Amino acid sequence: GDKNFEKLDSIFLPEAIWYDGPIGYSYDQIAGYATRWNESNSSEPTYVSSDNEYASYSMSSMPTEPVVAATFNKELVEREGELFGEDGLWSNANSIAAPGLNIHRAPYCSRKHEYYSEDPLVAGVTAASTTLGVQSNEGIGVTIKHYAGNNQENNRNAVNNTITERALREIYLKGFEIAVKTANPMAIMTSYNLNNSMPAADDYDLCTDIPRGEWGFNGLIMTD
Repeated sequence: GDKNFEKLDSIFLPEAIWYDGPIGYSYDQIAGYATRWNESNSSEPTYVSSDNEYASYSMSSMPTEPVVAATFNKELVEREGELFGEDGLWSNANSIAAPGLNIHRAPYCSRKHEYYSEDPLVAGVTAASTTLGVQSNEGIGVTIKHYAGNNQENNRNAVNNTITERALREIYLKGFEIAVKTANPMAIMTSYNLNNSMPAADDYDLCTDIPRGEWGFNGLIMTD
């Protein structure tokens, strides 16, 4: 029954809470521990007990990722990441589903505001700075995404990219590599698309040999 599941959860399954965060910590409604600045004006967490209770929390609104990348200021980006992580912690999050590292390619891609740049070096360095900032807060990490080759939103769960190994490594993986080696993000989120007829989430070379074998990644690799 429910009590057995609660017992198992308490013993084996520590709670993990992810929140989306392309332009700062993102939420619609939450139940659990959170900071209610409008009532307490304090950083002490307050428990929100009723189901589907819409909260009025004061969370920071961050600039979009292309604007952040355009600063070319690692220290400023890292400071933004610190604030980003604080917002997540105030709402009992363990990780934030960001930053996005996909390369700007399609002019009409509806989610380019979530991705830093058409330049993999700029994307990687900026994501690394964000990661260092967020993870300077104990107890919260980032999930860099969408790994890899997620270059369009239309039919993104079935599109099959034809990518040479050189292009994959020099363009589409380079930002992820920089972020992993520089900042050790907590997690990597795979993408829905196929690359050379292989689903990204099922690609052992992409998800194990490269990040773990070549980059030394020791975190979580998860699906979208």
